[in-house]
Amino acid sequence: MAGSFYLRQLAGRLRTAADPGHLFYESQKLRARAVRLLEGLERTLGVRGGTGLQVDFRGAQDLTPAIRLAGRRIAIGLAAATAIVATAVTASAARSAVWVAVVFGIAAALLTGGLLIDVLRHR
Repeated sequence: MAGSFYLRQLAGRLRTAADPGHLFYESQKLRARAVRLLEGLERTLGVRGGTGLQVDFRGAQDLTPAIRLAGRRIAIGLAAATAIVATAVTASAARSAVWVAVVFGIAAALLTGGLLIDVLRHR
């Protein structure tokens, strides 16, 4: 008795879910996605003409200069920090020429000044 009740409930749910309009819509949507997937695969493999694989991010035009600026500042800052550490190490070393510490100090000052100028110029 429970089995027949379960089968009737399942059949009722299938009838309500099997709306022809909804099934047609879903099949057309699936067909369009499959066609786009195959076209993209063909372009990627070079079988079909077109642009091939292309990745485009929205807002990337504004992001690229910011990344370039941050990268430049990080590089200059790391070089300046390295020159400062090299100045301290060579100045405290017992057997190093004085001119080495002076050269590292000048390099540290120039790099730090360049970083400050870059920061102030792009405000």
